[in-house]
Amino acid sequence: MNILVIGASRGLGNTLALLLHQQGHQVWGMGRTSPASPSPFPFHYLQCDITNRAQAYFSFQQLIPMPEVIVYCAGRAFDDITEDAKNQNLLLPQLHKNFELNCFGFLKTIDFFLPLYLKEKRGHFIYISSLSAIRENHRQRIGYSSSKLATNKILENLRMQYFCSNIKFTTVNFGRLHHRKHALIGINYQKASKKIAHIICNYNRSNRCYYLPKLQTLLTYMTKFIPSRLYKKLMSK
Repeated sequence: MNILVIGASRGLGNTLALLLHQQGHQVWGMGRTSPASPSPFPFHYLQCDITNRAQAYFSFQQLIPMPEVIVYCAGRAFDDITEDAKNQNLLLPQLHKNFELNCFGFLKTIDFFLPLYLKEKRGHFIYISSLSAIRENHRQRIGYSSSKLATNKILENLRMQYFCSNIKFTTVNFGRLHHRKHALIGINYQKASKKIAHIICNYNRSNRCYYLPKLQTLLTYMTKFIPSRLYKKLMSK
């Protein structure tokens, strides 16, 4: 299967691209970071700033054959509000960066490939979101969770809009991602990658939203019943 992983230079995207390559898929990786020369990645890699429309579209045109599955792992949380008691400010440029990378980068990807998928009558978009879309768990960041939540709602609407087509829109909301093999909270990159690979292989049942891991999902939903003042104190510890 031909698969494009956006955000493949490090973290979850890199782990996923390596796993899919090992499974025998034709993998293209895309990221903002330039790899060493020669490239350390066994899969095809393109350096690209996904927030730049012209650059992104030019890179997409280089993908031959066209990817059947696109996994959007690109994302970053920028601090976009100061918490200085004497001087609290909303940092709009940083807030804009959160939305550009976490939301509009993925929309540019859909804008390019959706017409091609409709013509082929098949295609699969997978967006890696966060449990913070349920309730924010970062200090000094208001744009990260809201950009994830906005994208989740867009995908929900796209699932309804193209329900009768063979185009799939999958959202995977992960808890805290890390390298550790065992942890009470969160999920490591290997387990997360295996779950995404499983979703890719189960195409006919993938048109939905996932929340993982289950324990952290339950705990996150429970925090919605905690008053904001108390929740902020808990998050500051």
